[in-house]
Amino acid sequence: RGFQLTTDPEAADLFFVPACFSVLFWIGSEEAVQCVALTFAYLSRHPYLLRKQGHDHFIVYGVEFSHYRAEEHFSLQSYDASAANWIVLTVACPAPCGSSPDSWQARGRFVVIPHSSHFDCRAARAWSSAGDATGGDDPAPEQRRFRLGFVGAVGPEEQYLERRAFLGLTCSLPRWLRTEDGEWHMSSSWTAKHFVLDRNTTVVDAFLLSKEAFERLCPEPLPEPDPTFPMNFWWIEPAWRWRLVPEADAHDDASYFKRSFSIPYYGFSDGSLSSQLEDMQQGSSSATLQADRRTQPRFNSMLYDTIYGHSELCLILPGDTSDCAKRLWDAMVRGCVPVFVAAAQAQLWPVLPFATEVPWSSFGFTFNSINSTAASRRVLRFLRRLPLAEVQRRRELMRLWLPRLVVERTGCSNSSASSAARSSRARGRRSRAEDRT
Repeated sequence: RGFQLTTDPEAADLFFVPACFSVLFWIGSEEAVQCVALTFAYLSRHPYLLRKQGHDHFIVYGVEFSHYRAEEHFSLQSYDASAANWIVLTVACPAPCGSSPDSWQARGRFVVIPHSSHFDCRAARAWSSAGDATGGDDPAPEQRRFRLGFVGAVGPEEQYLERRAFLGLTCSLPRWLRTEDGEWHMSSSWTAKHFVLDRNTTVVDAFLLSKEAFERLCPEPLPEPDPTFPMNFWWIEPAWRWRLVPEADAHDDASYFKRSFSIPYYGFSDGSLSSQLEDMQQGSSSATLQADRRTQPRFNSMLYDTIYGHSELCLILPGDTSDCAKRLWDAMVRGCVPVFVAAAQAQLWPVLPFATEVPWSSFGFTFNSINSTAASRRVLRFLRRLPLAEVQRRRELMRLWLPRLVVERTGCSNSSASSAARSSRARGRRSRAEDRT
């Protein structure tokens, strides 16, 4: 629709800088940083860099713009001031996006795009009430095991008021995991402590709260679970939250993770294994213990399938990034209807891709100014009273929109809506038009 590539810089409205700055910064070596400097040196030799003070240049960046480290050489504008005006395609608009009224100025140069995700339209029929493409009726979807699911880090507590509010109501819930054989396994919400075993290759039950954290964070008396509103909440201590990121890749079974990261395996039990290990350390037990373990990416894939694939609704809370993080996409592609909850005011959060094109409110729920246990209890009360038919209706609307919202899709008909990549280009063109006006 009028979008054309050109090799004539005089005819170009926009310049793409094909440098993966985020990858180079993650490498962090002197050679990588020198590559960034050489890139800017090359750009500065051309008059087009400053033609519009950088407003007509764009880059693609990862989840952490500008970077997680504060040193000057990790800031793009330290190489050239015009970089502060570049348009950035990213999955995460940085602070103050989503937390401050001043965020609208920052949002002007950031085009938020979906997190890397894959959607299988054919598989989605299993959790959809829609008939198939031939006109036949698929059987009605079964009710999912849980009404509400969540997995995420506890804090930092002073930063994420929403998490602290929900933690007090859910921290004592048992945790459920469905393994590849279809069996369900229940764990307590805490374990005595976290052990690293087998020559630092395996961490045990790190996604359960330690006893010390449980006693510090969870109120007394603990709320009784409501059998009419089953929930599956996995609260994880901040020290282990980075282990939530990797997932198994179908191409290499996460072999890169096994080669490159410390403690590549995750062992899980019902929460009692650490107590038995403590007894062995103190000499009060000589039993041989075994932990059921998988690579961390493989365990994460299984955990996400358990929570998002078997929950009707999924709680989406603000995290390290403003755009609802990877959690939103993990949940939606598994058919879990998103429930956005934030302490921030309405209109500030969530920061969503293609917000003017996609009717997010037609299939998701949004609650703002949720900053206390009483407020989070009201959210749970609303969700408890929500008819299952309404959840299924919204899931079907979400299924129809998902082909537009994912980076990759399979099994979708040619009549499906355009993909996220096309939508992001359209959004970029509108941003340039607004700048010109």
